[in-house]
Amino acid sequence: GLEFPVVIVPDVGRDPDAGGRAATETAWVRGEAAGFLAVRLADRNSNVAWAWHAQSGRRHEVAEEKRVLYVACTRARQRLILVNSNDRRGASWRDALAHLGYSIEDGFPAGGPLAGGLVAHRLIRPAAARAGAPPTTVGAGWTAAARAFEQAAVAAAAVRPPVRSPASAAEDDRGAAAMTDERPPVRARRAGDLAREAARLAGSAVHAALEGWDLRDPSALGDLGRRALQRLLAAEIEGASGDLRRRAEKETREILDEMLRSPLPARLASLDILGREVPLILRDGSGVTWAGACDLVYRDGPGRLVLADYKTERLAGEPAAAAERHRPQMAIYLEAFRRALAGTGVRGEIIFVRSGVSVAF
Repeated sequence: GLEFPVVIVPDVGRDPDAGGRAATETAWVRGEAAGFLAVRLADRNSNVAWAWHAQSGRRHEVAEEKRVLYVACTRARQRLILVNSNDRRGASWRDALAHLGYSIEDGFPAGGPLAGGLVAHRLIRPAAARAGAPPTTVGAGWTAAARAFEQAAVAAAAVRPPVRSPASAAEDDRGAAAMTDERPPVRARRAGDLAREAARLAGSAVHAALEGWDLRDPSALGDLGRRALQRLLAAEIEGASGDLRRRAEKETREILDEMLRSPLPARLASLDILGREVPLILRDGSGVTWAGACDLVYRDGPGRLVLADYKTERLAGEPAAAAERHRPQMAIYLEAFRRALAGTGVRGEIIFVRSGVSVAF
């Protein structure tokens, strides 16, 4: 929190359902013994499975709305401004302000302090709106301000952070966001986002488990993964929904179970490992500074090192093609180690954890 001096949260009276719905909606509901097709038709008729699905979805949405409102309202260091223009429909964010004494049950409350003077409340009615006059023409000052804002947005988009993660190198190389374990958190709201966030959390938990795992004790890996995931959920996503937790737990368990069935544990136990999560920092020829950690460094004979990076993605095609997406990241690792250890032979390796398949660079 406390990221900005002033935070404005506009339209707290927004209607979550204003976007409308599709003519017919379906969902797959998984029960303990079987799965069911949930259906809601355009005339709003639905089956029992849809009723269960809708109830579960509402619980998730309520929890998610509370979490997002909490995050929005705890970023301000000095002043928080909430704006509401809705006195008709139910709105969860606006209705939450009832705890401050703000209620629209009898229309907008009169201006004045709320919550014992802790909250300043102002009721603003533009003159044009009161008189029913048509909107006035936008002045030159506003036009100039809008143009300046657009220019600032373009400039901000072109700015690179002074220190970057090697994982982001693949994003630049492909011109789109890379699906890596190190991606920044996605605040999941749609089903697809929820699945991606669960996969990201599971990938981070698996990396943490592999860092501290005693290779002689395969049975301990699952517990390490579970504990790592719980720490991530507690520290990173306050108020994480039950659905996200369940998905992340399931994904973590599946990754580790598949790995333990692969040849990878035996291979790792046979390596001459020099370090795990080895930190590195590199300034490249263009002046960009990269800072990160290499998952695994092991000896490959006299004077030769291998830099290995774990990937928890599920292979959908040839391993070599999947590994190629991570070449920019691996190139940074290789350059950093070659500069630091001149005269040492260094090569890279991408290890797909689920299958134990490796691709050398």
